[in-house]
Amino acid sequence: MFCYQSTAPFLHIGALATVTAISWLVAGYVVRRDRSNFQVMVLLIYIIILLAIYLAPLTFTCPCIMDRHSLKPRPDIIGRRGAPMLAPENTMVSFNRALQHGASSLEADVTISVDGVPFLMRDRTLRRTTDVSKVFPGRQFDDASFFNWTELRSLNAGQWFLESDPYWTVETLSARDRSRIGNQSVCSLVEMLRLAARANSSALLNIHKPPAEHPRYRSWFMDTLWAVQKAGISQKRVRTVTWTPDTDRGRVRGLQQTTTEKLSVEEIRQRGITSLTLHYGKASHKDIQEYLANNVSVTVYPVNEPWLYSTLWCSGVPSVSSDAPQVLRKVPYPIWLM
Repeated sequence: MFCYQSTAPFLHIGALATVTAISWLVAGYVVRRDRSNFQVMVLLIYIIILLAIYLAPLTFTCPCIMDRHSLKPRPDIIGRRGAPMLAPENTMVSFNRALQHGASSLEADVTISVDGVPFLMRDRTLRRTTDVSKVFPGRQFDDASFFNWTELRSLNAGQWFLESDPYWTVETLSARDRSRIGNQSVCSLVEMLRLAARANSSALLNIHKPPAEHPRYRSWFMDTLWAVQKAGISQKRVRTVTWTPDTDRGRVRGLQQTTTEKLSVEEIRQRGITSLTLHYGKASHKDIQEYLANNVSVTVYPVNEPWLYSTLWCSGVPSVSSDAPQVLRKVPYPIWLM
């Protein structure tokens, strides 16, 4: 949605230039002496296309065509799993990097271990981001939540990043950074929240509810609240993604709740949700304006490019979740504003 809205003016200018460039070809063909019905048809088609292009601006809305004085404050940047382009996702070094590059909040994926310790892991298994295949080869396909904290802490969570180089950034790292990354272990939720508290930032948690056969299936929310309290961070500064059904949602009322579903304002109020976290492909300028007018905060993800960040800035989005805070920090003003 925002891709079209941000590029529409430039596409329109390109279309006008193209139609203007071929006008002499159309004119040369139509003014021939040997007139035919086909020539008339070509002329009519050209005129229709020309009119359509000239009237096209009436059909689209571009957020960055606005009065400069109406521009809202710069959107806050949330480090999505830290700064995963510069360090392995969901690790302490990644979160530190995000804060160093101007992130005002940290986002993490939370899983509950078999002994009730909330830890950070995006995938269902540990295979991609740890050395579980070497340490526990017979359990490498097991659900990450069925490991205890001692087992999880024994795994290396950084070497995979150096070996796979997922964003082609390893060559830019210093020897000291590589050494630090190579020694990363699985991060607990308490560690991440303590870092956020020290930096006076907030946290956005995507909590993976344990499967039904898991011993913490009915107490995952208490484990999460315990971690928040132990970290010493205010509950008002912790948001949880509300993917759980209404019966479970009531159990985490102490935390700020958000959802990735695109809901109506009425549904948001009924469910007690305080904000939305939407994919940029699902959010339109009109939707955002409606939510903001009804005091519903909106976070858009994933926002890694300056042009998209600029468009969302023009739309008044309060915050964005990004894999590249080091890129967005270099955008002090929308890259274009008309």
